[in-house]
Amino acid sequence: MKIVVDINLLIDFSRSKKVKDSLWLNLLEYCKKEGHQLILPSIVVFEFFSGEEMNNQTNQEIAENLFNDVLILGFNEEIAKKAAAYFRKYKKSINVLDYFLAATTVVVEGELATLNSKHFKLFGDLKLFDFKKLGKYGSD
Repeated sequence: MKIVVDINLLIDFSRSKKVKDSLWLNLLEYCKKEGHQLILPSIVVFEFFSGEEMNNQTNQEIAENLFNDVLILGFNEEIAKKAAAYFRKYKKSINVLDYFLAATTVVVEGELATLNSKHFKLFGDLKLFDFKKLGKYGSD
């Protein structure tokens, strides 16, 4: 299975008081043990590295290490066309980056791991990752 990651999981991790409770780390562990592929769209990497905290070199190095076991997928023509089709069809008041994220997930035939599922419910062909699958990987 391929799991595409939304920026909010990385933000949750960066703000987490108890790192071991982070959904991001639990998702990483789950994917390693179950043989699933984690995918970060390049647009998510852009969003993450655009944050003010990335002005700090130490934070940049920590962030780089977070992405070691993840496929970073570039924006390509197929994803661009799918995102444009979604935009024409739905024209809802969601962030334009969410169209890219939904399109990436559908093109790679994956599931989207997001903490903001309400933004993505309008995409009928998009599968959302069920975080209940992380139950045995989460904190005790």
